[in-house]
Amino acid sequence: MNIDGQTIKLTGMPGVDILRRRYAVQGVAKLGQPATGSAVLSKSFGNGALFSDIWQAYRSDGYVYRAVNRLRQLAIGTGIRIEGKDEAVRYLNTRFEISKSVNGFGFDDLVQALMLDYILYGNAFAVRAYTSQVQSLYGRKLSGKVAAAWYPISPRMLTPSIDNKTGEVLSWEMKYEIRGSLVTRQFKPSDVDHLVYNRGSDYLWGNSLLGPVIEDVRAFRQIEENILRLMHKFSNPIIVIITPDSTGTGIGLRADMQVLADSIANMAEDGALVLMPGQDVRLLGAESHALRVEGYAQMFKKRIFGDLGMSASMLADEPESENRVQDIERQLYDIVLDIQGQFGRQFMYVIIRPLLEQAGFPADSVSLKFLDPDPLATLRREAQLASLYVQNAITWTEMRQRMGLDPNASEKDTYLWRVQIPRAVAVLQAQVNLGLAGDGAGSTGLDQDNPDADVPKPRGRPSK
Repeated sequence: MNIDGQTIKLTGMPGVDILRRRYAVQGVAKLGQPATGSAVLSKSFGNGALFSDIWQAYRSDGYVYRAVNRLRQLAIGTGIRIEGKDEAVRYLNTRFEISKSVNGFGFDDLVQALMLDYILYGNAFAVRAYTSQVQSLYGRKLSGKVAAAWYPISPRMLTPSIDNKTGEVLSWEMKYEIRGSLVTRQFKPSDVDHLVYNRGSDYLWGNSLLGPVIEDVRAFRQIEENILRLMHKFSNPIIVIITPDSTGTGIGLRADMQVLADSIANMAEDGALVLMPGQDVRLLGAESHALRVEGYAQMFKKRIFGDLGMSASMLADEPESENRVQDIERQLYDIVLDIQGQFGRQFMYVIIRPLLEQAGFPADSVSLKFLDPDPLATLRREAQLASLYVQNAITWTEMRQRMGLDPNASEKDTYLWRVQIPRAVAVLQAQVNLGLAGDGAGSTGLDQDNPDADVPKPRGRPSK
């Protein structure tokens, strides 16, 4: 089957240029229906303000930006693999190739987009687009509505319409602004795939990893702004001239003090003042009377690093002790493993599993394979398992299972059978060949015609 986008007629799809694979919010909006304005029965579940703050922090704060990108890189690594039955894997790859031909979001692209929202907001959304023209693949008839592509949508744009009595989501509303006008569209809940991280008590929204850090980042950046103001103020200090009351009337200005003020106004940056008796000049802020804010800034910086679960060295801030960095990295890897587990289970349930069921594959035909975020820990674990196998503490099958490998691999495909045993056999064969050559250096000294004749008799105590 040719899966080129030009040969697939899609229904209900946004108006996108398939060849250029252009993706825009306006195109996603064409998948929905115009909102009536009265569908939202409960707005208490909206997180638009928090999501907007998180997005601004990600775009403008270097610590948040690097932390989020590092988490996504650790969670995805070089890519997530679909493993399982060959027929099911081939079928899924084709389905995602169709999606990529439509809007540029294949399997890897979809995972990366959803994982970014998953880490940023604790929520990730993808709207399905369907086709009626793809009815079978590889001889398997597809049942139900066939998804042709997935369109990731930022949670910042979505608000659920919820029935206050049943708590059921009636629709998802998307709002976006174009040319100064606010556009609202509605999507059916069945057409929206929603992935959540650490689902909250409302059983709808997930909890963002960045929720606790936003206020600390805002406070820290405010401190930095105050420090900049202090720097500007100290680099241009206020000069105070104390004028003595030489007349006893409380008013009046001595002529020499006016000359001093004019001299200060016109003096060079590296100039010096020579004061006369009765003249006093002070520079405010240059005498260590200002508030020291370094400690406060350091305190909030540590709070931010703690909220992000990363060390200062990870965020290119300042060196730290090796033990502290390793402890934080172990905790970070635990968080990444949790992200991988929750994301993988939900991605399988809301996206992969419906595709398998449409073609009649069992739900357990495939699985998602994530890379270990800590490769050194993986090497240490595999070395320990191999050592346990060599010491006969565990079996070959158990060792491979605990390594995450297929336990059904043939032992004759191992290094022992392919390299070590052939080498040993080659040496023995060479010795045998030399023995058959005669009484030379490698001769066995046996009579080839009557091998039993020269066999030495066993020695020992004679039998009674």
